[in-house]
Amino acid sequence: LLARILGAGSEPWRDAVLGDVSLDLPPSVPTGLLAQRLDELDGFGSAIEAVRDAAPQRTPHDARALLARFLIRGDRADQSPLTMSGGERFRVALARTLFTDPAPQFLVLDEPTNNLDLASVEQLIEALDDYRGALLIVTHDEHLAAELRVTRRWRLSRGGATLSVDDEAV
Repeated sequence: LLARILGAGSEPWRDAVLGDVSLDLPPSVPTGLLAQRLDELDGFGSAIEAVRDAAPQRTPHDARALLARFLIRGDRADQSPLTMSGGERFRVALARTLFTDPAPQFLVLDEPTNNLDLASVEQLIEALDDYRGALLIVTHDEHLAAELRVTRRWRLSRGGATLSVDDEAV
C-alpha cells in the first residue's frame, strides 16, 4: 500500500496515511524510502554500483565499508544484486538509501522484514538501532516494533472507500 501511495510523485501519501494527523516537515529534511519491492536494484551490475549510484561523489572504499557493515563483503559486493538472496538485496537497498548525500534524516521503511531470515532481521534491527534520524516503519512485525522501541503507532484500517487512522502512544 505505501509503495503505491508514495509512487504517485508529490506527497499525496501524507493525507492517505496520516489522515487528520498533522505532520509538517520542512523541505530541507532529507528523506529516504526503502520500499517493499527492490526492483530499482535490477539495473545495476554490482552491489557497489548500486550503492555508489546514490552518492557518486563518495569513494568506492566508502561504499565497500558500508556494504561490509551490512554483511555484503569481498567478492559479494562485486556481484549483481540479481544473483543475491532477498535478504542480501534488502541490505544492499538499505545501504543505498543510507549512502545518499545528504544522509536521510527521515527514513520510511515499507515492510522491511519481508523476505528476511532471522539473522537478517537481527542485522536490520542493529543497523536501525544505530540510525539517528526519525523512522516511519510500515510493518506487521511486532518483534521489529518492540526491538526498535517504537514510541507511537498509527493503525490503519479501511472501511470501503474510507481510510481511518488510530493514533496510539506506546
